[in-house]
Amino acid sequence: SKQHDLWNRWYALLAAVFYMFNLGTIQMFYTPLELFVIHFALLPWLILVLTNVLKEPSKLNIFWFFLVNFLAISQAHVPSIFMVYSVMVLLFLINFIWQSRTQLSLKQRLSRIGLVLSLLFALNSFWGIPYIYSTWSNAKTITGSKINQLSNHEVFLRNKAYGDFNSVALLRGFSLNYYDYVSNGKNDLMMRPWVDFLKLPLITILASMFFIIALSGVGLVFYKKNKRLYPFAAIFVLFFLLLGIDIPVLSLFSWLLRTFIPYYSEVFRFTFTKFIIVYAFSYSVVLAYGLSCLVIFLHKNLKRSQFMYGVYIFLLCSILVTAYPVWQGDFIYRRIRVVIPQAYFQLFNFFNHQNPSERIAILPSPT
Repeated sequence: SKQHDLWNRWYALLAAVFYMFNLGTIQMFYTPLELFVIHFALLPWLILVLTNVLKEPSKLNIFWFFLVNFLAISQAHVPSIFMVYSVMVLLFLINFIWQSRTQLSLKQRLSRIGLVLSLLFALNSFWGIPYIYSTWSNAKTITGSKINQLSNHEVFLRNKAYGDFNSVALLRGFSLNYYDYVSNGKNDLMMRPWVDFLKLPLITILASMFFIIALSGVGLVFYKKNKRLYPFAAIFVLFFLLLGIDIPVLSLFSWLLRTFIPYYSEVFRFTFTKFIIVYAFSYSVVLAYGLSCLVIFLHKNLKRSQFMYGVYIFLLCSILVTAYPVWQGDFIYRRIRVVIPQAYFQLFNFFNHQNPSERIAILPSPT
């Protein structure tokens, strides 16, 4: 129905707003690096074109899959980001080959998966093959370098400090503990406006509410057997475990990876920067689904549409409230902004008051 389609658009809007203004995204944009910006911007499009080409491998869908992945190549400037994307692709392919077993033959499913993998290989082989070769031949040299030996343990402790349940659930990372020179020989937290803002009890309550709804959304995905959202729920759980390196019992998962997978600790030293965007993306999807289930529940039991609209507006406003420093100009670190010199504007202001028929002398005069 039209009303159902309208509500789906509103859920999508809420997911998009949360994806843009959640604390994890803000930490990545506060001191932005281009490849993470590309990763953030194209990740939803990458998943969209992937699901479309698996559903219907038409020429148009193949073209869009090729184009979007071509534009996303620069995210592989740090190859571990491409590895994270590859994990997402793998989960979607596994879900596809299992869920479509009654609609498509094994040959059809394998041909579509082969198409996806072939296109990804063709697009990324120019950097992927040399990277694999250099990693294979120089891995011990890299891990044995002095800079790695001196920094790896410190980096691990930084990740661990924000690897507890509360930090992962509320999307908080070690960026909140970065210091920078301010003035007069003093250092201060780079994200000082955010650190002070996050201390407010209301913000913690609202952020906790988001996590509870998202976690409920994960449970409801499997309870209601919403097969389209299986990969998103799996990604949410997987990256929660990967980020939670200091959560009792659950941290055993990341410990096993660090202990038994060669070079895992080296490749994913900065777990927060590598995983947080994918985690926030899946978080947004399951949050929107959790809200949709809540709205349907209220509609069925209370029979009043006012409650449906009220819950939606409250949650949307809550997202905007938790991002309040953004509206104060603290989306990007103030000290890395390029300020246009006032002399530039003064020059134009000066010439605006001069006789337009006069000419500007060029010195030194050409001979």
